[in-house]
Amino acid sequence: LAATVNGSYNIQNNTIAGITIAGTTVSGGIIPQWIQIQGTPAANSIVSNNLIGSTTTANSIRNNAPSPAVVSFAIRHIITTGAAITMNNNTIQNITDFSTNASSVNYGILVIGTNGPSGTITLTNNTIRNMSLNNGPATPVLSNLGISIQGYAGLTHDISGNTINGINLTNTGFFAGYAVGIQVQGSSLGGTMSKNKIYDLRNANTGPAPGVGGIYFSAGLNWTVSNNMISLSNQGSTNNVDLTGISDVMGQNAIANFYYNSIYIGGTVTAGANNSYPYVRYSNSSVNIKDNIF
Repeated sequence: LAATVNGSYNIQNNTIAGITIAGTTVSGGIIPQWIQIQGTPAANSIVSNNLIGSTTTANSIRNNAPSPAVVSFAIRHIITTGAAITMNNNTIQNITDFSTNASSVNYGILVIGTNGPSGTITLTNNTIRNMSLNNGPATPVLSNLGISIQGYAGLTHDISGNTINGINLTNTGFFAGYAVGIQVQGSSLGGTMSKNKIYDLRNANTGPAPGVGGIYFSAGLNWTVSNNMISLSNQGSTNNVDLTGISDVMGQNAIANFYYNSIYIGGTVTAGANNSYPYVRYSNSSVNIKDNIF
C-alpha cells in the first residue's frame, strides 16, 4: 500500500498478510514496503489499527530469496517536510526474511525525514513481534529494528506504550549484526519515550561484536526516557553478544533524562569478551539518571 501525499492521509484498519517473495536473482535488490507514505503532507496524518502479518500464523510474510539485498519496511513514512504524524495501535507480527546478504536490513516502523522536518511524531501502543532476519554483516551494523526515527528535528515527539519483542537475527555464522528495539537518530531530535516494553530480542551471530540493544540513541538533542521495561538475555543462547539496555551515542550538546526505567540483563556465554550494560554512554552528553532499577 503506497501513498504520495501533499495534503493529509488516513490509513486505518487494513490487513496485509500471506505474502511470500521467492526467486534466485543475484543482482539488484528487493525493497518490500507494506505501507509506504512519502511526500510533503500539509496536515496531520494517521496510520492506525493496521495488521501487517498475522497474530496467529508463523511466517505470514516471508522472503525466501537468500541472495539479494533486502531492505524491508512494514510501515515507512518518508517525507521532506510536513505536518505531524500519528501511528498507533498497529500490529506487525510474524515477518521472516531469509536473506543472507550482508546489506539486508529490516524495519518494523521507520519514520524518516530527508530535510529535517519537525512535525510531531506520535508512535503509541504499537505491537511489533516475531520479526526475524538471516543476514550476515561482517562488521557491526543495526540490522533488525522494531522502531526507527531518523533525520527529524523538533523536541515534542512521543514514543510511548509500544510492545516490541521477538526481533531476531537467526544466522549462526561469523557475523556482527545488531537486533534493536527502538532507535532514534537526529542531532536536533528529542521528546518523550515512556512505558515501552522491550524484551526477548535475540541474536545468533557468532562474529567479533554482534549485539542486542533495547533502546539505541545514534544521535539526539533532548530526550526524557522514563518508565520503560527492557529485559534482554539472548533467550538461552550461549554465543557471545553485546547486550545493552540503553545505548547513548548522543553528542555533547544533548541532554538525556533517564527516570524510573527497569532494565534486566541476563544470560550465560561459553566464551568471549563482549560486554553487557543496562545503560552505556559512548558520548559526552549531559545525563540525569535517577530512580532506575538496573
